[in-house]
Parts: sequence; structure tokens; C-alpha cells
Amino acid sequence: MVYITGDMHGDITRFKDPIFKKLKAGDVLIVCGDFGFIWNGSRQEKLLLRKLREKPFTIAFVDGCHENFDILEHDFRVVKWRGGRAHLIAPNIFHMMRGEIFNIDGRSFFAFGGGHSQDFEFRQGRNWWQREQPTHAEINRAIHNLNDYDARVDYIITHEPP
Repeated sequence: MVYITGDMHGDITRFKDPIFKKLKAGDVLIVCGDFGFIWNGSRQEKLLLRKLREKPFTIAFVDGCHENFDILEHDFRVVKWRGGRAHLIAPNIFHMMRGEIFNIDGRSFFAFGGGHSQDFEFRQGRNWWQREQPTHAEINRAIHNLNDYDARVDYIITHEPP
């Protein structure tokens, strides 16, 4: 079973919601951006990621406009997961890279994260990354991958519409 949510912003208490108790081994939780558990590499953050690694289900997320792209893109290796490229965060946690198509439970999921921070002028130089905006290479990869699927996928996973 696939479950979809968004904007967790690193809030572990979201997992106390009764809906998350339904998730079991084999299930996939997709987070539509602003996952937030990869932000500053702190000890607290590592403890939270350890708690998430203990979950019996898989967590996959697209990036939003509140992610630390320096850590996300440099500290985690790219792997093939369910047909698409993803950053491997933990054995059960994956960052679904932009423009990739993933096959989950017999369905196709086109992932294209990113967004535009409304507050970027206040965050610039501290915790804002230009990488929150898609690059031409990511757009071209998306077009290529969608062409392989005749531009037909079952679901589009994104953080914000363009």
C-alpha cells in the first residue's frame, strides 16, 4: 500500500498520528517535499533518522523548498530504487530524485520535487539553496523519462506546481 503526505519539516510527532500506525512492512510512505529530517547534520537529527530507520515501512520523499541540498546531494549516494534514481538515506529511506519515474505497487510515480521559497530573501546566505529550483538538466531528464512512458504515468509526486 502507498500512503502520501507532505511537509513534515522534521517533525517526528507526525508519526504519532493514528494513520501511521496502519503502515506495515512492504508499505511505502511518500512525502511530497519539505521532509526536513535532513537539515543540519546535528546529533538530534541523526537520532531522529535512526528512529525512522526503525520503521517497518519505506519512506520516500521528493525535495521541497526547505531541504538542505548541500547535505542531500553530497552525503548520500545515488542508487537505483524501484526503477528510478534516488539518494539512499537509510535502507528504508529514499530521496526520489527529480524527473525520475518509480514503480511502486504496480503503479508508476513521476517524481519532480523542488519549489520556490516565499521567504528566500530572509534565508539567503543561511539556509536557502538555489537548488530548490529545477535545473535544465533535471527538466530534460524528466522529459526523456516521460517519453519512455509515452507521457503516461499513474501519479505525479511534487512539492508545488510550477
